[in-house]
Amino acid sequence: MADDQAGPPADHLTAGDTERDAYLDNARFLLVLLVVVGHAIRPVIDLTLAGRALYFTIFAFHIPALVFLSGYLTKTSEVTPAVAKNLARRLLVPYVIFEVGYAYFRSWVLERDLRITIHRPFFMLWFLVALAAWRLLLPLFMAARWPFLVAVGLSLLAGYATPTTRVLSFNRIFALVPFFIAGHLVRGRWSLRAVKPQHRIAAVVTLLAGLVAAWLASPNLDKGWLYWTMTFKSLGVQDLAAPLGRLAVIAVAFVLTAAFLALVPHRKTFFTDLGRYTLYPFLLHGFVVKSATWDGAYVGLDTWPETGVVVFLAVLLMFLLSAAPVRFITRWAVEPSWIITPFGRRGRDRQP
Repeated sequence: MADDQAGPPADHLTAGDTERDAYLDNARFLLVLLVVVGHAIRPVIDLTLAGRALYFTIFAFHIPALVFLSGYLTKTSEVTPAVAKNLARRLLVPYVIFEVGYAYFRSWVLERDLRITIHRPFFMLWFLVALAAWRLLLPLFMAARWPFLVAVGLSLLAGYATPTTRVLSFNRIFALVPFFIAGHLVRGRWSLRAVKPQHRIAAVVTLLAGLVAAWLASPNLDKGWLYWTMTFKSLGVQDLAAPLGRLAVIAVAFVLTAAFLALVPHRKTFFTDLGRYTLYPFLLHGFVVKSATWDGAYVGLDTWPETGVVVFLAVLLMFLLSAAPVRFITRWAVEPSWIITPFGRRGRDRQP
């Protein structure tokens, strides 16, 4: 992937940048690493309290933080043919390819009839659709007097939606849009790197407090609140408790996101260069995690040391799927420029 197209599943958002930013690459890598770890420990969270607490802590902020960072990297612009073509090439075409790929994968592993459901994103693929939608809707939000308040209002309304809004993850698109708008509003107004030593201390305390709170609350807390896809009715809440619950989850996500971003290294690290290739592990890790789940690899993992082993293997998986050989083999699917070439340029993408 070319240097000006790197990132988490928000690769297209840095177009025009000519120099790598170590901080942003580190943040991308660590956030997608949390995605991989969170999905890897999902099968054991009901077996160990430690795994459940870690899972709840990760899911309390890692997707909101990824959405926030995507908004931070997005420039407001009109939806021109160039923008539409790049969104299709970098997000929508890979979405279709992987939806079809995962459909065949499920059919092969589970030995079931083949079902290709483009309208119902599988696993983590909803993020590609959502990212394209947020990018297209951004000019409309920025035309409002109070774009963030509008976004929060839509997030609350999403909680009252019906199950039919799960088509193309419309419910998640609007439930999480406050983080995208907030990230974009911060752009140019406040630097994510403006962190002092005392801020880092506060960030460590905040994340540890979040872990302790998750440990205490997770046995009785419905994890559906953290998925941003369930309606208030399906969560079993009503009246004023429903929107207040969503507002509380939003507030917690913002606090933990701020703490996480305060701890991201500013200098180049051993994983910084991999930060430009995070779309690969993001899209590919589902094949490994789902295989392990469906094949019964998690059976009997009911102690916290075994949960630690799962976390360790998930970290190794992140590095493996970011490696050059994997990128070489899967580039045709992750970066399908052979279907839609970059706007205003013929042929394949130039390589770094």
